[in-house]
Amino acid sequence: MSDLEHWRYDPDGTKRLISSSRTKSSRAEMASALIQTYSALQLRAQTRLNKQQLGELQQLNSTSRDLLGEAKSHTQLQSQIEQNTKAALQVAKEQAEVSKSQLAETTKQTQLMEMENKRCRLRDEAADLRREQKDAEKAYFKQLRNAVHLLNKQALNASQSDFTNVEAILYFRDLHLGLAHISADDFDEFSDKEYFDRTENLILGGIREREEGLSEVEKSDLAKIIDIEAVDENDDIDLLMMRISDVQKERKKIQKIKKEIKNNQRVSDEKFDAFKSEINILEQQLSSSMKDYQELRSNR
Repeated sequence: MSDLEHWRYDPDGTKRLISSSRTKSSRAEMASALIQTYSALQLRAQTRLNKQQLGELQQLNSTSRDLLGEAKSHTQLQSQIEQNTKAALQVAKEQAEVSKSQLAETTKQTQLMEMENKRCRLRDEAADLRREQKDAEKAYFKQLRNAVHLLNKQALNASQSDFTNVEAILYFRDLHLGLAHISADDFDEFSDKEYFDRTENLILGGIREREEGLSEVEKSDLAKIIDIEAVDENDDIDLLMMRISDVQKERKKIQKIKKEIKNNQRVSDEKFDAFKSEINILEQQLSSSMKDYQELRSNR
């Protein structure tokens, strides 16, 4: 499917559907969306899935975090390859300059030999990096296929569980959001593309099937739950922004004090101790704010 279905029920039971094109996402965004999906599913599934099904849900968490690790590895390798390419171009430029220089022939040949050795080392490093990148690509797409498979299994679990209609729709909705940053185009193999489409159709089919059985009261309940969860999510964002602001303010205070100490070489021992104590307090507050910030991010 080329479009994502964003929908909601109004309190009067009216279903409103808004379609928007799926945009290309980075690998890290794909993995982060899956991690958030796991967190949401875990809360909904505690009393409805059996031990085996909960174990399969835990696999989604592990796979999503492995996927995030592979995405970061890909970014790092790409950066290293770019640095290697720049270094090789710089050596080639220096070789050309030395060749045209008026240096003594012996000196010139010595420098050119050193540069050629450096160029060969960079060439070998580039070959190693490309091999690593190829292996990382294989690992990433293996984890991505696993993630889609686990979402497929969760959709089957939801279909076979004793979820109420409202619970099932919310569960399927979270599963669909897990696919929000992935598309069939992310896969090279036709079989993988087909499996992705079947998984998305399974999830959307589950939503439609449960919608048909919704009573007017359930439609109203579903609308209220979606509204409440939307408010909670906005609250989380506000808290994150507050923590970011705290961190920035505390860092600025520390930098200001350190700058004052550096610029005032004759500061008294008493004032220096006061500065040191204030920095320690600020660093503790900074550490606390960073911890809160990380916890809020991991829970999103």
